[in-house]
Amino acid sequence: MAGVAPVGESAPPRALFTAFIVLDDHPIMCEALVHRLAAEFPDVPLAYSGVELDAAAAACAPGMLALVDLDLGAAHSPAEVVARILASGAEVLVISALAQPLLVAEVLALGARGYVSKRGNPVQLGAAVRGIAAGDEWISPEVATMIVGATGGPVVLSPQERRALVLYASGLTLDVVARRMGVARSTAKEYIDRVRRKYEEHGLRARTKTELHITARQQGLLS
Repeated sequence: MAGVAPVGESAPPRALFTAFIVLDDHPIMCEALVHRLAAEFPDVPLAYSGVELDAAAAACAPGMLALVDLDLGAAHSPAEVVARILASGAEVLVISALAQPLLVAEVLALGARGYVSKRGNPVQLGAAVRGIAAGDEWISPEVATMIVGATGGPVVLSPQERRALVLYASGLTLDVVARRMGVARSTAKEYIDRVRRKYEEHGLRARTKTELHITARQQGLLS
């Protein structure tokens, strides 16, 4: 996961987005984002701005960038909001006041390309848009700091625990994990149970398979 400053090799720069989508349920924030985009990227048109998820998804197309607020009310979960926009072919930059570590990890795992805090400096918006256009992921400093503070660094796993976790969290069943590792199913389960205990001792959620996937990705074990 790239942080505030992209790490490693970046994809070659490409043309900026064909259009912007702004999806936010606060009219003042929505208008502010629209004005900021127009000021920094005057050549990129606005295809939609408003609060309706259906209308935003219908306006999206490949080559566009959607700036998405995760909190659109009880009718839509954050995961649904991101998934709906991604299904349209547009890329997603989350602009949200919601910044819990697991939520950030979840939407990035779904395919969002960046996460900017509404509490951040306005100049971060332009940096995030340009970073995503260049092929990077982008996370604002406030969110990155919060994630590091919450995880407390990588949890130490044995090689067998790590292998079992990666296989299991990637979607394989315990039976398949056991066969891949050449061990009994009960042994594979014990490896996963040990991982769960270690994660929970560090305050990380690992009860379900989905939580294991999110936490393993957050710890850098899954791409």
